[in-house]
Amino acid sequence: MKLGKPTTPTLMFHGIHSRYIAEPSYTERERFYAIREDHAIEIFGRIADDGWGVTTFASEIDASAKTVCLTFDDAHLSHYVSALPILIDFNMNAIFFITVGEVGQRGKLSWSQVKALSDSGMSIQSHSVSHRPLDRLDDAALTRELIDSKMILEDATGREVSMLSLPGGRGDARVLRQANAAGYRRVLGSGRGRTYASAPLPELGRYAVKSTAPLAGCLRYLNATPLSRAQERIQSVATAAAKDLLGENLYESLKRISSRPVARPTVSNSS
Repeated sequence: MKLGKPTTPTLMFHGIHSRYIAEPSYTERERFYAIREDHAIEIFGRIADDGWGVTTFASEIDASAKTVCLTFDDAHLSHYVSALPILIDFNMNAIFFITVGEVGQRGKLSWSQVKALSDSGMSIQSHSVSHRPLDRLDDAALTRELIDSKMILEDATGREVSMLSLPGGRGDARVLRQANAAGYRRVLGSGRGRTYASAPLPELGRYAVKSTAPLAGCLRYLNATPLSRAQERIQSVATAAAKDLLGENLYESLKRISSRPVARPTVSNSS
């Protein structure tokens, strides 16, 4: 495995909520990545004000252009209720990666809303069927996740599905080879990108927008120097190794704990 080459900066969003407290249907992990609606407006407004173009990879782009890609994972209901109106207001398009087995569940998109996103000019792409880590599945199960999600989404929208978002950001050379065989042309992870000598496709990197300081994090990522981007890609490889060692659930729990502010001891002034 090697670090991926720098690509178009890509932001990864999850839930967007209109109240300070996230939707009650969110899991603890989803709360960590969910941001407030006013913060989303700040981010998209700053992207527009700073002169960034927005792409959905529908066509090849100039590698030297100041272009960003906006993506949304996990088919949250808020993608239709909150994100879509904001994107329309800013005349921006985005890619929505849908976990097809979760459509219609509490807090998730319905099929009519998935179609409405597509009809509004948004790109609808695959986030698998079940959101299971693809690198842990046998070949038959992996093939079903890739092909079934692709076919279901194409039937639902009437449009081609050629991009895959790796559930949990977990992938390897075998996953990339089978994704290519299933007809995917781009595979996106949740780190800074990786390539494998035995895989025909690279894993493209993304920055996961978090509930803590979302605007500052996005600006730091978008305005990063080549050196800092290289450092982030190295950190991505280290993160993937930590997930493999600790397991996805323990890693996420430890990350949430480490991000909490530390309470400082109260010093008594009494004599």
